[in-house]
Amino acid sequence: MTILICGTLAGCRKPDTPSVANAEIRTESEEFTKPRVGKVRIDTTYRGDERILMVMSYSNVTTRTFCLHGTPMYVESDEDGDGFFESLMISG
Repeated sequence: MTILICGTLAGCRKPDTPSVANAEIRTESEEFTKPRVGKVRIDTTYRGDERILMVMSYSNVTTRTFCLHGTPMYVESDEDGDGFFESLMISG
């Protein structure tokens, strides 16, 4: 019975669906200036078309947002620029 269920579920998967594990990893960078904040830089990392990480830096503040299936799951931030992330926010 177990073998039949596993075989049926394995057959439900589309053969042309690209595997996320084999997808290309790329990073896009963006820089702009905001009033009262100054220069802002955002580096976004993708696996295939799915966003997995965003790093935003401005003044001496750095935040990292980790995503699961493109949805932000947790954010950590370094507010004083010492390289130690003081805050952590977990969503969901």
